[in-house]
This record gives sequence, structure tokens and C-alpha cells, in this order.
Amino acid sequence: LGGWLAVCAVGVSYRLLPMFLLSPDPDHRRIRLVLLSACVATVIAVAGGFAAAYAGRPVREVMAVAALAAGATIILYGRDVVRFYHARRRIEMELNTRIAIPAFASLGLAVLMVAPVAAFAGIETAVASSVYLIAFGWLTGLGLAQLYKIVPFMTWLECYGPVLGRAPTPRVQDLVSERRAQPWFVLYFVSVWTGAAALALGSELVFRAAAVGALAATVAVAIEAARARLLSDVDPGNRFPAGTQRPHFFISVASVGN
Repeated sequence: LGGWLAVCAVGVSYRLLPMFLLSPDPDHRRIRLVLLSACVATVIAVAGGFAAAYAGRPVREVMAVAALAAGATIILYGRDVVRFYHARRRIEMELNTRIAIPAFASLGLAVLMVAPVAAFAGIETAVASSVYLIAFGWLTGLGLAQLYKIVPFMTWLECYGPVLGRAPTPRVQDLVSERRAQPWFVLYFVSVWTGAAALALGSELVFRAAAVGALAATVAVAIEAARARLLSDVDPGNRFPAGTQRPHFFISVASVGN
């Protein structure tokens, strides 16, 4: 499951980041190389792990090989992410692309922290804190950041797409309040990083407090997405021009203009 989610996150990054940053499209050969490397790491970890366990061989050696393949994937992926940001034509980044930066940083930190934590607290603790940082810092953090943009964008298309060019409509940015949402994203990443540090140091109380902070921030971001679906931040006088329809709350249905 983790490998599948990671491959999905990598693939989505290559599609959404250039679109939101107005960066040049990446070389498809590089994308295939990164995805192939990610798939190889996943196959080694899953198939190799089961095969080693069945044969009575040490699974740790197989996981070490899978970790090397995953490390190569992260290096290639990180190189392309940096290029997206450096080559962007959008000078003023929106919140979703700014907040994606600590998500990518979490992925790099998860790799760099393994050796020092293993030397300090043992390999099992190092793996636990690293996996936690990948799962909640990179995967979940990146997902929350992009959903914060995708939900209002789909809502805007559903509600205002049919009258675009025929009536004044709000911008996609008008469906959300970045100033209100940004502190919650900051709380989320601070909580996740604190939780990873607490795992490494063996502090159960701090870890629980950090988990509560991450949960509260996640709920707050979900509320922001719900407000976007309800058009709560759109000026009431501009909310429903003639020809628009109220978007469904859970399902986004694209409308076709006449």
C-alpha cells in the first residue's frame, strides 16, 4: 500500500506541479526513469520480502536493497521537483505550491535522518520515525496541499464554467482564504516534524501531543475545503450569476454550457 501511494504521489507531482507553477513540462524519459525506479523498489520490498521470509532468509538484507532503490528514486524525484520550482514562470506562488515545499523537505529529511537516528536509538526506531515522516510529512502533507487547490478549482469549473465569458465570475482564489488556512498548514507540518522527533527520542507524551496537533490541523484544512465547496468565501453578490448552479457538496459534476 505504501509503495502504491508513493508511486501515485510521484506521478501526480509530475502533472500538478508544472501546471500550478507554470513550469516547462518535464522530459518524459525522466518521468519514466523515476517511476520505474519507484516500482523496482516496491517490487523488491514486497516480493523480495515475502520470498526471503518463505525461504527462511533474513528479510533485513532485502529491505536494505529496496531502501537503496528507494533512495535513488528520491534523489531523481527531488532533482526534478527543484527544477520545477527554479523554472517556474509564476512569480507569486499560491499557498498550495508554497506548502508543498515542506512536504518535499519532509521526504528528504526522512532519508537523511535514518543514519544518525539508527546510531543513536537503533535501526527500528530510525525506520519508524522515517516512515512516519514519509507517510504524514510527504504523502499526507502533499495531499492536503494539493487538495486545497483542487477542491476550489473543481468547484469553480462546476459552478462558473458554464457562464464563463458571459457573466462576471469570481477567480478560483476567491473561493478560499489563504491567510486563514496558512496557519493550519504550518501547525500540521510542525506537529508532524515534532512527532517524528518524539519517535526518534522515545517521548510518548510529546508524540501524542504532536498527533493531536496534526489531527486538529487536518480537520481545519478539511473545513476550508468544505467552505470552498459551499462558496462561503465568495462575495454574496457575486456568488451565483445567472446561469450558474449550486455545486454538489460531495460529488463534482461538470456542467456543459449551451
